[in-house]
Amino acid sequence: MELVTDEEVFQSDPCALSHNCSPLQRDRDKASRVANGSCQTLRKNKTAQKTPTRKHYNNAVHSMLKMLWKDYESRIEVLTKFVGGSYQERRRTFAKASAAQKRTVELDNIPEDLALLPNGDDFVHVQRSDLHIYYSEEVISLSGN
Repeated sequence: MELVTDEEVFQSDPCALSHNCSPLQRDRDKASRVANGSCQTLRKNKTAQKTPTRKHYNNAVHSMLKMLWKDYESRIEVLTKFVGGSYQERRRTFAKASAAQKRTVELDNIPEDLALLPNGDDFVHVQRSDLHIYYSEEVISLSGN
């Protein structure tokens, strides 16, 4: 079999060659994988934007210490690679991931989960094209006592 590209001729299919990749910087690679996994989880979480980015970052740090991978010293090395670049370097990635499910409220459109309180009661009591009024009847009844 002969495959021809623009500049080279392959005697066999390069995709069929056996390949065994061993990363040279396993700890850094593992730290990046954990960070990416944390960000994937955040992207799917509809309430992630309500939590500060620092907390998401700290959760990723704690997950590295608890992961079932090698021994404690190896996990510390992974953690060192993760935090070695500082919080500021990863902050933007975590912030973007947590904001992926963020919805905007417009005068003519309020997402249903934002229009209701967690217990199912109405949070939006007046919705007009020029005005929204939000309040909890439970809080108002408690303030009268």
